[in-house]
Amino acid sequence: MRRPAEVSIAMVCVLAGCTSEVRDYDCSPTAQVPGANHPRAREFQAFLDGAIARAPLPGVSLAVHDADGVWTGAAGAADLGTGAPLHSCNIVPVASVTKTITAVSVAQLVQSGVLGWGDRLADRLPPETLAGIPNADSVTLSQLLNHTSGIPDTLDEAMLNCYTCEWSTEDLLDSVRGAPALNAPGEGWNYSGTNYILLALVVEEATGRRHSDVVADDIFSPLAMVESWYGRARPAPEGSLVRGYTRLRPAGPWAEFDFPVETWRDPAEGGVVSTSEDLLRLDDALFRDHALLAEDTVDTMQTWVDLGGDFHGGRWDRYGYGLLSGETPAGRSIGMTGSLLSTGSDLYWLPDVQTSYVLVYNGNGDDAAIQTMNDDLTDLLAR
Repeated sequence: MRRPAEVSIAMVCVLAGCTSEVRDYDCSPTAQVPGANHPRAREFQAFLDGAIARAPLPGVSLAVHDADGVWTGAAGAADLGTGAPLHSCNIVPVASVTKTITAVSVAQLVQSGVLGWGDRLADRLPPETLAGIPNADSVTLSQLLNHTSGIPDTLDEAMLNCYTCEWSTEDLLDSVRGAPALNAPGEGWNYSGTNYILLALVVEEATGRRHSDVVADDIFSPLAMVESWYGRARPAPEGSLVRGYTRLRPAGPWAEFDFPVETWRDPAEGGVVSTSEDLLRLDDALFRDHALLAEDTVDTMQTWVDLGGDFHGGRWDRYGYGLLSGETPAGRSIGMTGSLLSTGSDLYWLPDVQTSYVLVYNGNGDDAAIQTMNDDLTDLLAR
């Protein structure tokens, strides 16, 4: 979810000087397209067109399910160099929305009786895997899920300076071995991707299957999320992953950066690629239809930790099991936000207005602008 404060110019290609290969971003939207039946289609498209200008962003896609049905659309470019338009079916790295997916894979095993929320990590993984990891002998699965484990994040300086390096799970865990704990288990809150790396290992140990296969078979396949997968598990079709963009300085030109989802970090905490259409299926399955988990299981995932208003400027004030929550113009939101160097995504359920929405965008760097875009959208959805 976090962004590094600075980016080396060697890591990116400033748009004015890019010589990118030509990509084919054609895809076939599977939900309703702008102008098709939804009574608010023009309003939603106008919101997207305005968001491109206000944020600003290279491109943004939206999928909404409200009382009038489903609407999907997009505005802006999948590739600023060629001017290829963005579509709601285009594939984008979704960053920490992956954590929600990993949390669901754990919740499914809790629901079936294979795991328990209160299981100790040390009872689920072998000692050699956990050697030297602070608090690993006493933390529970629920404390990993809600980031109260005190285990540090693997997002260290070496990894920030080498986005294109291939870091194995063992490399990532080695980076926190011997480090001091951030807090005693359950007595503080610190966002850490390491928690979700360990949870994926627990799922693998409990099922005897790769976590990528568990997610594909038990989450993506039942929901027909056909354009979603772990970046490491399956390469994106040639030319299908949209261009990502960042800024080397505030208000500077967009710099092209294709995030290396196939090699960077661990897929269980940030390595899924998807589309706004596919993510809306997940959103609905969790909060509207309960197609993956029973309602009481989803309720347990909303066992909140109070964040005290300090996380990302107070945009969210609670964290559950792979879920964020905060107040919006449409009432409380429940879901997740993901943010990489050059792409981002927002997946939320608005219970007060019984509406689910997903935003996916291929530019990043301004938290305040992204928050404003979400506020503007939820204000629209509340009317």
